[in-house]
Formats: sequence, structure tokens, C-alpha cells
Amino acid sequence: ISEQYSSSNIGKSPIFTAQNSEKITVLIRVIEEDTIYDDPNGLGEIKKHVSELVTPYPMKLIEEEKLMAIAYIQILGYPKVPTLPAWHGNR
Repeated sequence: ISEQYSSSNIGKSPIFTAQNSEKITVLIRVIEEDTIYDDPNGLGEIKKHVSELVTPYPMKLIEEEKLMAIAYIQILGYPKVPTLPAWHGNR
């Protein structure tokens, strides 16, 4: 039986700067800590442009060739394209 966990606080950083076209690497490793043995429960890595992570991007977390979970990666606070007034060309 598996349980589904969700957190919006994992990996939050108050300072993050990168260009839209820059490729960044996101690596997630899930380890279940136990008093006797720490069990690896999934590993995933993606390399994407910053602009590709504005909407949630699914990352598969795999362990021993088995899908353990899916993490959704998203950059919050990404600047939106400003709304410009309609262009009124020269008359």
C-alpha cells in the first residue's frame, strides 16, 4: 500500500536568478529514513530551459527500474509578459 504525499515547500528557494534561455538541472532523490536502514525510494533528473518550467513539469522518480512517484517541478514568480496598450500608428 502506498500513500500519496504532497508538499509545496520542498526545494523552495528565496533567491533564484536565471535567464529564460538558460538550461537548469533539477535532481530529486527520495530517501525513506529508518532507524536501521535508509531506503532509496526514487531518483529523477531533468535538464530544461527556465521558460519550460513556468507550468508544472512532471518528473518520474525511478528506483530499480520501477516508477515510484511523479514530482511536478514549477518555477513560481516567473514574470509575465506585460500587457501593452494597442498600437496607434502615425496618421
